[in-house]
Amino acid sequence: MKTLKFSFMLLTFLNCSAQIKEIGVGILEANTNFDISLFKNPTDKTPEAILYIKQMKNGQVSYESPIELDPCVMSEGESEKEAEELLNSGLVTTGPILKFIVTEETATYFKVIVHEEKRTKYYIKKSAEAIYHTTRAGFEASFKVEPFNGKWFVYETWENYLKRAEYIELNTLEIYDKPNGEIIFCSKSYDFLPFKVALVEGEWMKLIKDNLREFNFEKGINYEGWYQWKKGNEWQIEIVEYTIE
Repeated sequence: MKTLKFSFMLLTFLNCSAQIKEIGVGILEANTNFDISLFKNPTDKTPEAILYIKQMKNGQVSYESPIELDPCVMSEGESEKEAEELLNSGLVTTGPILKFIVTEETATYFKVIVHEEKRTKYYIKKSAEAIYHTTRAGFEASFKVEPFNGKWFVYETWENYLKRAEYIELNTLEIYDKPNGEIIFCSKSYDFLPFKVALVEGEWMKLIKDNLREFNFEKGINYEGWYQWKKGNEWQIEIVEYTIE
């Protein structure tokens, strides 16, 4: 299985899908300045558990919950000392990050995986006080809006996520003319071929070459076509969400 990774330059920052047992329908990022209520059923009035997120004096956060948690991403962030060292080295800081795989999304809730290995699922109810962004671009644009709503979530379907990724790499170099169609390109080499995603249709995606890294592709070969990005609950790709160069 390939991995879902977020990278700076050649350095892997976060690794998500190495532990994913169920891909679901998308990914939910939560603001780590607020506690999160977790419900056993979507109709429950009282949460089964509350994930308490505490801001520590060193700049990191701590996660405390009565239930065992191991979501897609749960990072405490850097301490102030670590952040200073990164900045002095010309790198960037990321802060704490909390992300869940979503298996179901409705107008009133997200059903999320809170423990990847055990596939434990709970419900995060939507509230009128929070804002729910459906794209990264919309979330970033909200920083300029007054008043800024700090109680935010970012929910992206895998289609939106894949289409905005910096680039993706293929597990197997087999590109088709259409979903379940004929192979137009295949190779057993392990060459670095970074693609962008133009369209997503179910388990298939339409690929185009990453223009910023086009020199990796041999001229005269048609690389652009369709690829099956997942088979059931198995990733067939590696995703680099963004890079800073």
